[in-house]
Amino acid sequence: VDAKGKVVDELAKSDMSKFEELGLKKVEAYTFTSADGVTELHGMIHFPSDFDPSKKYPVILSNYGGPATNAFRETFVNPDPLTEYGFLVLNIDGRNVRGRGKKLLDQLYGNLGLVEMDDFAEGIKALHNRPYFDKERVGVYGTSYGGTTSATMLLRFPELIHAAVANSSVTDWRLYDNIYTERFMGTLESNLEGYERFNLMTKADQLEGELLLFFGTADNNVHPSNTLQLIKAFQDAGKSIEVQLAPDGGHTALNRDRMMEFFIKHLVTDYQKEVR
Repeated sequence: VDAKGKVVDELAKSDMSKFEELGLKKVEAYTFTSADGVTELHGMIHFPSDFDPSKKYPVILSNYGGPATNAFRETFVNPDPLTEYGFLVLNIDGRNVRGRGKKLLDQLYGNLGLVEMDDFAEGIKALHNRPYFDKERVGVYGTSYGGTTSATMLLRFPELIHAAVANSSVTDWRLYDNIYTERFMGTLESNLEGYERFNLMTKADQLEGELLLFFGTADNNVHPSNTLQLIKAFQDAGKSIEVQLAPDGGHTALNRDRMMEFFIKHLVTDYQKEVR
C-alpha cells in the first residue's frame, strides 16, 4: 500500500475457506496498560465457534510467562481448541515480553514471578467490563514456568483467579538450575529479598481457590522437590488441594482431558450449583 492508500502489490493471500467452513471465530488482540502504569501491553482472546456475546463465559488463562517470551503474536493464530468446551481462552504478555528491549526486561530481573504476574492480572482486569467475560469464573493453567504462573496467580490474586492447574512448577528459585535462575535473579547473596518474595511455600496459607498440582517423579528439569515442598506447605496450612503425578514421568503436563474435567467441575458445575 502506498502513501495514498492504493494497493501497489499483493505479497500474499490467506485461504480462509476451511476456517470459515468449520465456523471458527477469529482470535481478538487487545491492548492494556502494565501494572507500572505506563507500558502498553497486549493480549489475545480465543472464542468458541458458537460464541454468543449475550452469554457469560468462564475463562482460562493459558500462559507460559517466562522471561523474553511472547504470549501475544501478530501472526495469524488459530483459536485454541479448549474454547470448544465453552470457555474463553486468554494469552497475555507482561513485562516478560520478548522484543521490547532491555529497558523493559530490566524490570523483571531480580523479580521473577512478581512483576510479570502483576501484568497478567492487569490483562485480566482489562476484560472485566466485557459483558460476556465472567469474572467470577477464571482459571489458569501452564507447564514449567507456566505451572509457576498458574500457582502464583491463584495464590497472589484470589479475587481474580478461582482455579488453577499447575504442571511441573518451580515453587522456589533456590530449587531450580543456577544457570537459568542466576541469569535473571542474581545469586542468593545479592538478591535474597527477591528469592524470598517469590517463594510460594510462604503463600500457602493464602489459598482460596481450587488447585490441582501435577508433576512427574522423574522430572530432571524442575525437580519434584518443588511440588513436594509446596504440597507440604499446604498440608501445614490446613489447605486442601488435588495432586496427580506421573510415575517415572518427566517434565510434562497433565492430560488435557483430566485438566478440563477439573476446570468444568470447578468453573461450571460447582458454579451452577451455587447460583441455583
